[in-house]
Amino acid sequence: RIGRYSVRIYGISCEDLVGKDKGGTSDPYCKFDFDKFRKFNTKVIRKTLNPVFDTDETFNYATQFADRLQYKHLVITVQDKDFWGKDYIGSCKVDLHT
Repeated sequence: RIGRYSVRIYGISCEDLVGKDKGGTSDPYCKFDFDKFRKFNTKVIRKTLNPVFDTDETFNYATQFADRLQYKHLVITVQDKDFWGKDYIGSCKVDLHT
């Protein structure tokens, strides 16, 4: 029997981020990685250390091995977008077991 599970991500904000740009601010965005299964990024918010991301995203996951859900994670990484690339600001890992 296959179980179907959902993880909804919404209302994401950050406070007091590290300024990575010359002016002391950052151009942050969040990168979400659900168990290396599905990834998405928020939009970049320019010149802020306290971004609020207008995000409403759902990861759907189907498995017949519900006992393995305890090993599933959502990794959230905050990065600063630059002209030449990106700078790491921080990250966290959220356990999704029920």
